[in-house]
Amino acid sequence: MDENTSRDTKVRQKAACDEVLRYCQNKVDCRRVQVLAFFNETFDPTNCNRGCDTCLTRGNFDYQEEDVTEDAKTMIRIMEAYTMKNMITLTNLVECYRGVAGNTVKRLSDNRYFGEGRDWLKEEAERLSIALKLQGGITEFHQSSGAGWSNSYILVRPFIANITICAPC
Repeated sequence: MDENTSRDTKVRQKAACDEVLRYCQNKVDCRRVQVLAFFNETFDPTNCNRGCDTCLTRGNFDYQEEDVTEDAKTMIRIMEAYTMKNMITLTNLVECYRGVAGNTVKRLSDNRYFGEGRDWLKEEAERLSIALKLQGGITEFHQSSGAGWSNSYILVRPFIANITICAPC
């Protein structure tokens, strides 16, 4: 939000934040592989010897790739009901999708798609919303409130590709 920061620097900082999100969301790939790939280095995950959280728990869960495009479209439809006057956050989106009334000021329960994802676990719905953000379906912006707090709100982006997430079986 610093006015003295160049647009290129802000773009680079946002890309770095997105990389951190990808790292946090990836529950499948060896952490050492991911970190070293960031620095354009390679690492054989068989040499990790269960030294990271994903390798340590490998074998405890079976993961499968799941097409959740229709669920992502539902989240987009939820967001389309809101305007710049009544903006929502990623948390509001997940609450509305899962059918949790949460923020009563936003009147989430009035949304036509409220509760469409009621069978989703909170963590999985959050992962879907973040996947939408990382894949360009949602853009997030920050706005200062009158009290000086910074709030992060979301807007729909015009293009949505197929969305897949890796989920435990």
